[in-house]
Amino acid sequence: QSVSSHALASAVERSDGIPLYIEEMARSLSLAPKESRQATTGSKPDSAGQAASIPLTLQGTLMARLDSLGDASTTAQLAAVIGPEFEFDVLCRLSGKSHDALQSEILALVDAGVLRNVMPSASNWYEFRHSLLWQDAYDRPLDADPGRVHYELADIYTEEYPELRNTSPAVLAQHLASAKRWLDAAGLWLQAGLAARDVGSTIEAMARFDNCLHSLDSATASKESNAIRFKCQLSRGMVIYHHFGPGDPRVQDALSAA
Repeated sequence: QSVSSHALASAVERSDGIPLYIEEMARSLSLAPKESRQATTGSKPDSAGQAASIPLTLQGTLMARLDSLGDASTTAQLAAVIGPEFEFDVLCRLSGKSHDALQSEILALVDAGVLRNVMPSASNWYEFRHSLLWQDAYDRPLDADPGRVHYELADIYTEEYPELRNTSPAVLAQHLASAKRWLDAAGLWLQAGLAARDVGSTIEAMARFDNCLHSLDSATASKESNAIRFKCQLSRGMVIYHHFGPGDPRVQDALSAA
């Protein structure tokens, strides 16, 4: 449908040159009733009888997009728990929905510009079109307990994707930590840190070692947790030593804690 020059000028001004915002404003304008577009630009006085104006912020446009999708919005929230990118079969198992029902909602999310195929040849893999869309879906309250969803997802990965422990330990560790399975999470954070260290990703290794220690702080003390802590502190200290030099005070701190 046609869009007035006043509405276009307003959209350009609000977007401040941000590509995603421009795209979202354009989508909102094309879908909004004529009187709403006029009310938004001020070409007519607003009133209670008119449709709600187009959202003033980028977050508002993204929230409005998800709000308009009904059941598919809930599916987007569940997909967001998996991550910015997810496999259809994992979401199907996590949601408990039939293949056809879930596929219909996924297609609705693709048509709405929320999701897209990762690759045309990989129709089983999807990703959120923008990190802000993923963040908005993730931040929305779930009907189910989020910790329980992460718990179930960790079980799915552990049972059906055992290779993930070796190929993407940080992914599984994140879900285990969100499920408050602290000891399991700590072991995988340590593994992820060692893997990052071995390929020279010092900052990433440090972040993962820190996540390991944070998980251990919440875990019940045991011989296993003590062994993980010792190896983590030792590995962390050596990474600091080689990257920042022996004079860095964190070296002594880490080795003393080990």
